Amino acid sequence: MSNETIQQPPAPARVGYQKNASLLAVKLALRVVRAVSSEAAAKLALKLFLTPPKHRPSAKEQSLIEKAVTHRLMVAGKDVAVYEWGAGEKLILLCHAWGGRGGQLGAFVAPLIARDYRVVAFDAPAHGASTGNRTDMVEYASTVKAIANQFGPLWGILGHSFGAGNVVYASHDFDVQAPKMVLIGCFSNAIWVTEAFGTLLGIPEAVVARMRALLEAEHPGKLYWDKLSISAMLASLNRPTLLIHDEDDQEIPYWNAELLRKESPCKTELYSTKGFGHRRIVRNDAVVERAVEFLTAASA
Repeated sequence: MSNETIQQPPAPARVGYQKNASLLAVKLALRVVRAVSSEAAAKLALKLFLTPPKHRPSAKEQSLIEKAVTHRLMVAGKDVAVYEWGAGEKLILLCHAWGGRGGQLGAFVAPLIARDYRVVAFDAPAHGASTGNRTDMVEYASTVKAIANQFGPLWGILGHSFGAGNVVYASHDFDVQAPKMVLIGCFSNAIWVTEAFGTLLGIPEAVVARMRALLEAEHPGKLYWDKLSISAMLASLNRPTLLIHDEDDQEIPYWNAELLRKESPCKTELYSTKGFGHRRIVRNDAVVERAVEFLTAASA
């Protein structure tokens, strides 16, 4: 692992967030609560941090889900929706982003099936058709582990954004085995994610730190923020990995990919794009082709 440090600039706020009335209302509410109690502000911040947004699936996503064999899997008391396509012996698992759904990575399904692979995706706890109102990395990684146990063994695993970070976390801390990994728009450190959240909502660092401590206390013996360096985990895994990241990503900036690549130079490739940002990248034909080629290529 390299000892050289790539400078990590502060997380940018979402473009135009100042005009978003709901975000401004949340910032105001946090400010009011913080004036009364920092502890109450930390608890409110944690609730917000762990509550994913809900979105209706597009017609294209819904059509894809209707073609899947749907399973239900209980994970940590939550009923998780799991979707399966194809009948090949080799299995690829798709892991969606925060606030997403299994169908959002649908662009990868048909090309993989065409190569005689079986594909499984899921709605994470508190997402899509799965139950729950809040979730976190421990629950997400536990879900990945449960699916790997139920449907595996895995030939490869692909994750986007929050899902990508959890691919690494699940592989490292939950012993999820997959010979190949594709990480699209992946963050390099989970603490940075909390700092980005704090920057977005104007939350003081001390309150964000307390928010982290509260979540750590919910998972005694499992969650340690000082060990949630995704770049260090990736280096330790030393598995063939394809990083895909857009240079114009405003949510998880490109330096995250540079750091991940620098920390794991031996078995990690970086495929860069420009102009697709954080979300449209998973629907780009060239990205899909590159990821599928990587996952299905014969191992050396």
